[in-house]
Amino acid sequence: MRFLDIYHVFYDGLTSFQMARKRNGDKEKWIERGEQAVSTFQTWKDHSDWNFENKFLLLSAELHFVKGNHDAAEEKYKSSIISARNHRFLHEEGLAMELLGLFYNKVGKLDHSKKMLTNACACYEKWEATAIVARLQSYLVEM
Repeated sequence: MRFLDIYHVFYDGLTSFQMARKRNGDKEKWIERGEQAVSTFQTWKDHSDWNFENKFLLLSAELHFVKGNHDAAEEKYKSSIISARNHRFLHEEGLAMELLGLFYNKVGKLDHSKKMLTNACACYEKWEATAIVARLQSYLVEM
């Protein structure tokens, strides 16, 4: 397995779940594609929790979200944040916070959403991802 393969599967899975939420006509196709990423990361996680646990949890959160299992999704998002923090994946901690913030926004928990998106900005600032910080700050202003 190459480094690029890991991130290809990870971002393909995240993108698939985003597409499933936006496209009703072929929603099941996108969910199935995302589920393949979850399955792949389950296997990889079994070999290395350190490298793959937070990614597996984040993909699982997105799967629960797209299927309407909001309690399970929230728990997986939070677990992904903790795992990313514990394993020092600062950018993926920020990503998990960002996606949890967007989840909260979608389910009507606006105060929680703003808090998570603000926390995501702090992670991204530490990571020096200024364009992402600017995008999120703009989104927060519009909320």
